[in-house]
Amino acid sequence: MMELLIGIIGSLIATMILMAISLARDRMQYQSIGRTHIRAFKGEWEGIVKPQEGIVDVPNEIPITFYIKPGWWKRVYATSSFNSLSPSRGKIINIYNGGFLHDRYLLLRYHNKDHDTIGFGATTLKLSADKQHLYGNIIGYSSHADKMFFSKIELKKKYFD
Repeated sequence: MMELLIGIIGSLIATMILMAISLARDRMQYQSIGRTHIRAFKGEWEGIVKPQEGIVDVPNEIPITFYIKPGWWKRVYATSSFNSLSPSRGKIINIYNGGFLHDRYLLLRYHNKDHDTIGFGATTLKLSADKQHLYGNIIGYSSHADKMFFSKIELKKKYFD
């Protein structure tokens, strides 16, 4: 009986160690940045998404709001929201996670918060020298257009923490 208990405890410890190694490996690609940059990125951002290809029934500019917050151990989390092009769908919320690749450059992967709606992709953002603007690109899949898309994004810091 004691051998069985020791075997179970050993298996649990090995599983926890493997999980920790896996988490560490996933975060190694991201860089640590200073508190100044974390404060600059953290908070609410408002701006526009500019689709770069002519998709039928899609405006040239789509207003969007981002909330970015630093996570644990080099991770960055964010949410964005914008009004769907289809009024019956209401507000679209995307969930992001990623990290800094270099100094002012942020890479985030995203998916739609509503798991019944297919929407996913990635965005890269660069912090401006004045730390009040983010500029970048989004590439992903839109269930509304039923296709892949590429867009430019411009955000302005709504307020400073």
